[in-house]
Amino acid sequence: MSYGIEVLNASGRTVFNTDQNYPNYYSSAGPVTANGYEPNPSYTAGSSTILLGRPHSNASGAIFYDPLAGRFGASGAGVVDSMRATFGIANGVRYAKFDSQANITASSSGYGVEVFNSSGSVLYNSNTTYGFNILATGTLQGVMDVTYTPPAGVAFNNVFVSAMSFTGAFLYSAAVFPAPDFYTFFGSLAYFNHSTSTLTLRQVNIVQGVVCPSWNTASNSYAGTNARRDYMIVEVVS
Repeated sequence: MSYGIEVLNASGRTVFNTDQNYPNYYSSAGPVTANGYEPNPSYTAGSSTILLGRPHSNASGAIFYDPLAGRFGASGAGVVDSMRATFGIANGVRYAKFDSQANITASSSGYGVEVFNSSGSVLYNSNTTYGFNILATGTLQGVMDVTYTPPAGVAFNNVFVSAMSFTGAFLYSAAVFPAPDFYTFFGSLAYFNHSTSTLTLRQVNIVQGVVCPSWNTASNSYAGTNARRDYMIVEVVS
């Protein structure tokens, strides 16, 4: 930059840059712990708020979100908890909502640092409690798996994914003779493996009869192979 102020954090990431007009994001409440297989975060899809999610601390499980149902781990009629457990859906979710700092009312007194962009909106406010560092971004296209390992120094319990990057639903159709039970998952998911501190990102279409599948069952239907889904993996910090 030719002039202005640029502030970096300890890992070399930009905290703010006065040449930019795009504000940071913040959360005043931080992560919320919700129990059960289908928690509702009361989130409005398409809003400027970013919804992040992961399993409970020290737990493994698949994270996906259904914007129509408004729930994590959304399942269809007839799905019971034993099926959810077999598939590997996270039993309980930690989620956080982040809003643009441009929505913060400028301070008239107090202490700290407040930076404005050229239009007068808040670019950065040092008095916010929670923020996030972007660890990775990418695109899932067609039937695709991606394995991600956070860098050294990042606590796995602080790793979240953007909920709208991983949308899907787990469905069940009871047997009607001569057809057997059928289980379907279509969409994308992020599986958090706490024991290995890795994430597996999947875009899949699983249709399986008789036996309930697991989250890592290979795609056996290729509908939607041209689908694209951008994803973001972050570290929530305070």
